[in-house]
Amino acid sequence: MSLTDVVKKAKSQQKKVRLAESDAPGGIFYKRWPTGLHTLDAAFFGGWPRACYCSMYGPPGVGKSAFGFRTIGAIQELLGKKAVCAYLTLAGEMDRVLAAVQGVHLDLTKIERKVFKLLTGAAYDRKLIGKLYTQEVADRGGRAEGVLSLALELITSGEFQVVVLDEIGAENPKDWQTGGLRKRAKVGAAAMLLTRFGKEMVERMSDMAAKGSYETLLLGLSQVRAPVMGPDLEPDYKSAEPYELMHNAGARVLLRPGERESWKIENGTLIYKPVKWKTRKGRHGIIEGIQGEFLISPRTGIDQVEDLFTAARSLHVIQGGGGGFYTFDIKDEVRVRGGDNAKAALLKPGTWEQVEAAVRLEISKMLTEE
Repeated sequence: MSLTDVVKKAKSQQKKVRLAESDAPGGIFYKRWPTGLHTLDAAFFGGWPRACYCSMYGPPGVGKSAFGFRTIGAIQELLGKKAVCAYLTLAGEMDRVLAAVQGVHLDLTKIERKVFKLLTGAAYDRKLIGKLYTQEVADRGGRAEGVLSLALELITSGEFQVVVLDEIGAENPKDWQTGGLRKRAKVGAAAMLLTRFGKEMVERMSDMAAKGSYETLLLGLSQVRAPVMGPDLEPDYKSAEPYELMHNAGARVLLRPGERESWKIENGTLIYKPVKWKTRKGRHGIIEGIQGEFLISPRTGIDQVEDLFTAARSLHVIQGGGGGFYTFDIKDEVRVRGGDNAKAALLKPGTWEQVEAAVRLEISKMLTEE
């Protein structure tokens, strides 16, 4: 089911998504945290469900970390100084420049600012908003057990809006156990550790949600095992998440590369590539099987212009008329010819803000209590 189909279905039934109190411990699951992608916000009737575990999984390099950073950046922009976010990873280190490219507000060093400008062609002009806690499992020390224990502490504190846990099930986890274990033994040890973490996480989040006023989202970014052919003869992937997390997830999204023919390559350099997403599990009003696509660049990250344009078209904030003209249904009405000119018009002063506000308003209408 496409995003457009979801919108049409909601409007044709003349009813909004109703989330029963019995399906929401504490009565707060109807609330959402923005995903950082307008199209996914629309498909999810507002964004990630709060007070639960949600996940994205897919093959390496598909854009999971970039998406996690987009979620953090969106929450920072929404809450400003009140934003309290955390990014934890079980392998490698946080890519601070990638985080900045994706819209995360943080304080970059002079060298990081230079790299940012080389990648994007623009100067970095943002500062840290609110609080952003990061912790990595470095090559020379730290243990995955420590990071998972820290994740449990942050979740239990109730002070965070989002805790992003990256590299779940990484192929080469750092310091899972003592050195010298064979790869199969390391994988087995990792699976046992994640299973124990999953059970405790579900118990703690359920207890906190039952007390009310709990809104923390745990967003897991998971590696996958080898792809297999699904029943629809399309590549499918098996997530490395433990069963407890998958079974209790508020939403699970599969990311997979788009057709290679759609990649834009100039002089041997990849400019951007499409990434397809599909909801594989949905609760609290989220529909399973919704599909969409976004463009991602190795230099500038997720294409936000294409994303806003697609969402605005699906929600009829931007309407296509005869002769290839596009009309923007906003206060300062805009009418241009051609899709490229319409996307360029989004970047004019004031237009982006008005279109984004109109999109958010339409999304909010799709999620109301009856």
